[in-house]
Amino acid sequence: MAFALTWTVKFGGVGGLTNITSFMLDLEIDSSADLGQCGRSRATITLNNTGGQFTPNGSGTYASTDWLSQALLIEASTSASTDVAFVGMVSNVEVDHRNAKESTVIIEALDILTLAGSSPIDPSGKYANLTIAEHLNLWFDDLGGVPGYRAVRLPKVGGSIQSVLFTSTVSSTAYAAKLNATLLGTGQRVSDWFNTSVFPSAPATAYVGDYDIFGGGWRWFVYVVDRTLNKTAAFARLFDFVDGSSTLTSGQLPFENLHVGFQFDELINQSSIDDLGSLVASGTGDSDSSSKYGVRAYSATQTIPQTQTDLDYAAQFWGTRFSTVRYVMDSIQLTFSQVRSRAFDDPGVNIASLNFQRLCSQTVLWSQASVTYRAPGMASSATDHVVIVGRKVMASKSDTRIELTLKSGIDNQSFQVDSTGFGVLDKNRLG
Repeated sequence: MAFALTWTVKFGGVGGLTNITSFMLDLEIDSSADLGQCGRSRATITLNNTGGQFTPNGSGTYASTDWLSQALLIEASTSASTDVAFVGMVSNVEVDHRNAKESTVIIEALDILTLAGSSPIDPSGKYANLTIAEHLNLWFDDLGGVPGYRAVRLPKVGGSIQSVLFTSTVSSTAYAAKLNATLLGTGQRVSDWFNTSVFPSAPATAYVGDYDIFGGGWRWFVYVVDRTLNKTAAFARLFDFVDGSSTLTSGQLPFENLHVGFQFDELINQSSIDDLGSLVASGTGDSDSSSKYGVRAYSATQTIPQTQTDLDYAAQFWGTRFSTVRYVMDSIQLTFSQVRSRAFDDPGVNIASLNFQRLCSQTVLWSQASVTYRAPGMASSATDHVVIVGRKVMASKSDTRIELTLKSGIDNQSFQVDSTGFGVLDKNRLG
């Protein structure tokens, strides 16, 4: 079956989206989601403006567009499916007129959580004993347009009402952390809440993955990875990367560059966790690790866990989970042209092509992956089991390149029964 990958770029809002793919010269999407912080995603597209279609205040088709009120949608497609590679709000537009006959336009966009980060907070509508997903839905929901209720008012995206978040926990909800948001203060920005109080408390992270238009308004789909870390079956995807040291089978993806190293920057062997209320501060650590490498401390003093048990869990998590220095794969790069030339060609739907397209999706973050490689000096191939916490996509008319940021699966996933890579005792952590 032929390998194929197609990009589509659109802008607009509730009233409809306009396809501007024919003007696209190249695009870049950079996304990450680290534990204890809110995820971030930025997109940049370069458009051909030789005909003056996008020149502001000109006579072109899009000259009068109010760009900063527009959503930007980027999709990646194969013959089998289409995934959202980015969805967010336009944050900047620049025009580069090189001469009278050569012009380009650069459009930049941010995901809605990042865009909302600088927004002030109305403290009304704060509750206790709710999960992070439940809190996010309340803080950004319009609740029928009740004035003053929401903590944050998001752009209308061309509709008559403010857009809202539709948030889901993609890890196990049975063990999701509960937070006491009544402790949150006033006079802060959204990013202050997120990165000093909300996400360090679980710990957890969240990222924007999709959208829809519902009830006459725009909804941003947000996905929370909570403290159990493993995605549930409904959201999980497993990727298999193999270098040229072995023959590829169906669905496996070849890669061209990799980086393996000792992950000293990830080392944490002491924690100090306190809350904004009356819970007792807690801290723990790994004395053996501290003796070997010195103290590498994590401190979060403005958390909002619901109970003392929740706070103690966060202290134990941060103080001991990352206390071992791992020698593991931390990044790989692959291109679609290489997949097309080296991957196994399935009859019917090409699985490798489909998997590459899924790597372009926003929802690839916190997916599991295995990377098999053989470096000089190695007697045989080794396989690292990792988690994808960041990805950069660079696409042009000729090819698409992906750079993945990886972290150790041993430390960043919970024990998984019946998994050959993430469920091996003494090689993976019991969550």
